[in-house]
Amino acid sequence: VDVIAPTGQYDTTYTANIGSNSWSFNPYWAMTFLPTPALELSTRLHYLYNGRNTDPGFGPAIRHVQAGQAVWANFAASYQVVPNLNVGVNGYWFRQITDDKLNGGRDPLSGVMARGVRTTDLSMGPGLLWKAGPKTLVFANVYLPVTVRNTPGGLHLNLRLIQDF
Repeated sequence: VDVIAPTGQYDTTYTANIGSNSWSFNPYWAMTFLPTPALELSTRLHYLYNGRNTDPGFGPAIRHVQAGQAVWANFAASYQVVPNLNVGVNGYWFRQITDDKLNGGRDPLSGVMARGVRTTDLSMGPGLLWKAGPKTLVFANVYLPVTVRNTPGGLHLNLRLIQDF
């Protein structure tokens, strides 16, 4: 279970902020299946509940906003081609399941938060895991859009380094 606190800089004069100015609750379940020593199948299933932002900075008529709830899954399958290198396919599916809220309800005027603008994103692509040393892992994942609605689309590249000390 993850609890996301309203940390990070938040300034109502900016459209984009590092912080969200709200709490979120994110329970998830993760599973890895190893049918052979070289083959790995894994998934992580998430639920996200977002709290209210009580200082959105849109003027006195807008007292609070709340992002919709969401579910998503991360998934991967990889095969060890040589002792320190796994290659495979990975992806994620994200779906917003409730509408965003403005002052406790849907925005009746703008349509910005009206039904039909919920986010959906299914992206997949190749992945690589390199065991660079006994305590060092390097992940490279490319995600290509399959279905994208109401969110920026396009190629995504993730590079991640894990160093155990």
